[in-house]
Amino acid sequence: MLFDKASKLERRVQNRRKTLGNGVIYFASGSYAMDCVILDLSESGARIRPADAPTCPDEFLLDSKEVGRVFCEVMWRRNDLIGVRFV
Repeated sequence: MLFDKASKLERRVQNRRKTLGNGVIYFASGSYAMDCVILDLSESGARIRPADAPTCPDEFLLDSKEVGRVFCEVMWRRNDLIGVRFV
């Protein structure tokens, strides 16, 4: 069965809003940091573009003016984009 983009089921519980903000990813107990761009946000997560997506860990602290400081868990990865859930 084929589906076009408009007919795909939305799995998000909350709507996301587009944004374009800068953030910093902290990991390894704050020993390392990586810049990122926050592309969209919801109450429960975000879509981000880290400076180095392949080396971005599965769990980290995200700090930005849009969300403050929030612990994140990676839910999906596609090319240079990462979808995170706020924990």
